[in-house]
Amino acid sequence: MKNGISVFIFAYNEEEFIVQTCKRLEAILEKVNLNYEIIVLDDCSTDNTSKNFLTEFSDKEKFRIISINRNTGLSGLIKLSLGHANYNRLTYFPGDDSFLSKNLDNFFLRSADHDLVIGVRKNTEVFNIKRKVLSKFNNLMISFLCLKRLGDAHGLQIHSKNNLSKVSFFGIRYACWVEILPTIFMNAKLKYCEEDIFVNQETLFKSNTLSSGTVKNFAVVWIKMFLKRFLNFKF
Repeated sequence: MKNGISVFIFAYNEEEFIVQTCKRLEAILEKVNLNYEIIVLDDCSTDNTSKNFLTEFSDKEKFRIISINRNTGLSGLIKLSLGHANYNRLTYFPGDDSFLSKNLDNFFLRSADHDLVIGVRKNTEVFNIKRKVLSKFNNLMISFLCLKRLGDAHGLQIHSKNNLSKVSFFGIRYACWVEILPTIFMNAKLKYCEEDIFVNQETLFKSNTLSSGTVKNFAVVWIKMFLKRFLNFKF
């Protein structure tokens, strides 16, 4: 497996932001001089997400797009990505340009000598109250499951491909992130670090909603991971 980083971008109807998301990441990755590829996972978009991406990046060899014909949830996309990554490090970004460039260079650079890089969101005061409460509680739960005090367990992360392949992914939506860190800490000796990252307030309206289904899904995965982590349940 080649040394470098495969950057996957989750996209569902992101025609407005997909190009600027890719350009922001391209500029940073070129700056830090890492081997990289940027792969958009177009999850059944019904707008011009793919068209806009191809118009801008079809002639660039470091860029690819994979069109998904059947919705598999976030966990399905992560499992799919493992088979398409050409490099030994993987990370995942949303397609709505929801992170600022500030300090992302250091975030990527730390992956050169760490098995795991955890991005700690430093300006979460821009979240609405519901999201603040869920993020805080979720961080406490994941820290408890990892038996480590983590600064932020639900921001951006960079993983080794080998460690990420050990996760079973029984979570469906964004709650699948609840499973990732505890499973990896259970099954691998890690050299890990935390690095500051910053959310983009200008595009926050796209991801600042919180449905009852999302909360329910998080609760189910918290319970399953507790049973798996401390009572050796198999799922």
